Amino acid sequence: MARKYIAPSEVTPIRVQTGKVKLIGSHVFRPASLHIPDVPIRPEYSATFLIPKSDTKTVSEIKCAIDSILKERKGTSQDTWMPLRDGDEMNPFGIVNPAHANCYVLSAKSSKKPKIVDLENKEITDESKIYPGCFVRLILRFYPFDFEPWGPLLYGVGCLLNAIQKIEDAEPIEKRADLEAVPCDLLVPDWVNRELKQL
Repeated sequence: MARKYIAPSEVTPIRVQTGKVKLIGSHVFRPASLHIPDVPIRPEYSATFLIPKSDTKTVSEIKCAIDSILKERKGTSQDTWMPLRDGDEMNPFGIVNPAHANCYVLSAKSSKKPKIVDLENKEITDESKIYPGCFVRLILRFYPFDFEPWGPLLYGVGCLLNAIQKIEDAEPIEKRADLEAVPCDLLVPDWVNRELKQL
């Protein structure tokens, strides 16, 4: 069964413009989908970023946006899908990644291709210019959603990736080949794993 998103029409997404963040994973030029055997998932544009904890303005605005949504939906971060996690804590692979120290890790996605520009706001079409490791600024929109994948109705806070502005080159981050061998149940949240195992 395909995923079903139910977007509350009465809720206006909360806009956040970030400071300087590092791109660490990217599917922004063409959509991709997580591979889970026998579970169709629609391809989406997506990216993952590191936000330094020292950027208190960006961190505060993102947390305020998430808190506002949780307050409206009367939920908590413990029972809700969250786009932001603490890089100093254990990641979905069960390890603490030292490369994420003193940062928050943000996941964002979009069904439409995000706007990608340079410092002069000119569109970037050369895919080699946007790579894991470079520094960018983002325009994001946070929103609540309902998620009804294979059973009980679940709740989440989504992060929509509207635009990316490249601001600085840096050392590229090499893709880890060993991730190809990681079982798919480590690549999705625990509550999705539980639903999959009931099929």
